[in-house]
Amino acid sequence: GQTVLRCNGAKGQEEQERVTRTTPGLAAATLLILNQGPSTVKEGDTITFSGQLLTKDKQFFLPGYTIDIKDNVSLGTDTQIGIVTTSDTDGTFTFTWKATPCNTGIPSYCDFYAEFPGSSDYGKVRSQEYRLSVTPTAPVGPTPTTLDFTRDPPEIGRAHV
Repeated sequence: GQTVLRCNGAKGQEEQERVTRTTPGLAAATLLILNQGPSTVKEGDTITFSGQLLTKDKQFFLPGYTIDIKDNVSLGTDTQIGIVTTSDTDGTFTFTWKATPCNTGIPSYCDFYAEFPGSSDYGKVRSQEYRLSVTPTAPVGPTPTTLDFTRDPPEIGRAHV
């Protein structure tokens, strides 16, 4: 952020600009919106995440910034499923993801959120979290085995005379 120090004795704009300095830790507050998508999908479906990065007062959009799309993992490190950049025209972003189960549950629940890591000018922010149920398409349980009873078993342990 920028902090402008006004000097009463400054002799015009040029001298005032010399006392303008960057102050660390004064990044502007931000707002990150992640639009809610479907609540239930099947494994293999394509999901589109979308949202927008704004100043907290919603007066300005923030173009060209990196947004991380993550799955909130309980008792573990969150899983990053994608990285997007906000658009130059309105600070929006979209990201498509091919649905895969996030855990071993049936159905599998994913808790998605977007995160802006922050910059020197704008503060770090995390969006609201949304739960998505992913139904696996693979069969549940052991893989079926085919048994072939049309052949005689090999002769084992029989002595040939």
